[in-house]
Amino acid sequence: MEIMSSIGAWQIILLLLVILIPGLMFLSLFKLSKSALPSDRKIIWTIIILLFPFFGATAYLLVGHNSAVE
Repeated sequence: MEIMSSIGAWQIILLLLVILIPGLMFLSLFKLSKSALPSDRKIIWTIIILLFPFFGATAYLLVGHNSAVE
């Protein structure tokens, strides 16, 4: 119980970010690898996701994944 009382809110947020960002990257790269997009678009999305992990992965899941269906 003493350990839990020493954990602050910022530490919980930091821990969630450490789990959330790699998880989002993995999910978006996995969905990208299974998508029907042409290879050049896959390369562009991969670069965006790797350069801007949170925003790139979120953008692909919101925008890019929908364009793969067309």
